[in-house]
Amino acid sequence: MARVLTFLADGEPDVRVAHALTAPVPDHAGAFDTVISVLPFNMRTPDHLHLASGGRFRFGAPSRTADLLLVQHAISLLDANGRAALVVPRGPLFRSGAEAEVRRGLIEADLIDAVIALPPGLLSSTSLPIVVLVLGRDRPAARKGRTLFVRVGAARERLKDLSQPVVDSVLRLVREYRDHDTEDCRARVVSASELRAAEYSLDPNRFFEDEASETLAPDAADLAREVAELRAAEESARARTAGALANLVAAGRG
Repeated sequence: MARVLTFLADGEPDVRVAHALTAPVPDHAGAFDTVISVLPFNMRTPDHLHLASGGRFRFGAPSRTADLLLVQHAISLLDANGRAALVVPRGPLFRSGAEAEVRRGLIEADLIDAVIALPPGLLSSTSLPIVVLVLGRDRPAARKGRTLFVRVGAARERLKDLSQPVVDSVLRLVREYRDHDTEDCRARVVSASELRAAEYSLDPNRFFEDEASETLAPDAADLAREVAELRAAEESARARTAGALANLVAAGRG
């Protein structure tokens, strides 16, 4: 898939396979002006995390889920003026403990340019609401110490459909981000001092007060869906592992 997308963008693919968190620092760290990724949701932190990594995880290493480790890895790939757009689940934006410490580091380093909250149902692979984190190493002076929060209401169509309403919504989001446009009630610029007062939460619900924001509130249904999807993924992984072991045993007998 990476090769196909690079080819369609008229580029020369250079695809390398490695575990982002357990492998040593890649030789192309700090080399990219743009990083775009849909990160694996709620992946467990590896047992053998490669911490001797030149400050790659300098904001902290949560021991349970790897979401913010992957965010830090993406940042480590950026050059001095680089930018990243990462699709992440909402949990890492408001959970306490080690993840809160990582968010504190990201905010104090002025790396978070925008938080775009999207509703459930946009991705075919999950029913969970998702967030696009836009990160920048060297942000324009007018944006320093400020983070744009944008929210989107209930989804009617999945992104894969690419119908005109979906295209129009994407174009409007791009305009709001590019211009830091907050005339629409869906967008608001939040200062670093406000983020500190919110205990470094990046949950959009903390910064929108009207009823529309309730569609993004973390509730029991969201958590139940997340748990169910994690359990299904675990069962699928176990089934694949069992099948691989069975094939290995059969091959050994042959």
